[in-house]
Amino acid sequence: TRSYSVTGVQTFALPIYAMRRTIAAKRTDIAVLKSCGATDGDIRAIFVLDGLSIGILGAAAGVLAGLGITLNINTVVKAFASALRFAASLLGSGSRGGDGYRLFSPLYFYLESIPVSITWGELAFIALMALLSTTASAFLASKRVSEARPSEVFRNE
Repeated sequence: TRSYSVTGVQTFALPIYAMRRTIAAKRTDIAVLKSCGATDGDIRAIFVLDGLSIGILGAAAGVLAGLGITLNINTVVKAFASALRFAASLLGSGSRGGDGYRLFSPLYFYLESIPVSITWGELAFIALMALLSTTASAFLASKRVSEARPSEVFRNE
């Protein structure tokens, strides 16, 4: 449970921090929009839509990368084993770095390849949580928008 709580904190804390930095960097732009009549809700919607678009792109990239690696995991493992064999041959450990070396030796492992099973419901849940976490983080970070007063921002510029 400890790893889940650390992951949960990182899932929400990092996007909130990133959005707060973005909002702080855009204080002048926010002041200009407010002086032109934009409400706090209008400006907050801009940042929430930004978080939503980041969530959509991030979830899509994560799902595609995850599926690509998962469906080709045995090829990835073989490439990694080949890289290890090559590194061993460069380091001069010829006795263990020959063609007989296998990452998953049959002496210790009974599987010839890693079985792959994709649970589409879990995949959809993970993508949805990525989308919701970035959107919620953007919403929480955008609450600071109302603190920016155009007159104070322009005076400090």
